[in-house]
Amino acid sequence: MDISEYEELSELAREGLEVLAAASAERRAILLEMSAFVDFLLEQIPRFEQEWKARRAALVASGELPEPPRSEGRR
Repeated sequence: MDISEYEELSELAREGLEVLAAASAERRAILLEMSAFVDFLLEQIPRFEQEWKARRAALVASGELPEPPRSEGRR
């Protein structure tokens, strides 16, 4: 799973916070929350991916989802 866009968003939020270093907490609030949320996502995405793979395997085993095509190179 490619998480590079979330990593870039996290970096942008940190850069924005550096630019607004002298600003009030009120002006920085949106970037502070964005930074915290993106960090949370980056921490959780590996768990989500593992849980999805397990659920998908169960759905494939039960016949609710088809087997993925082998040519897609799924991990």
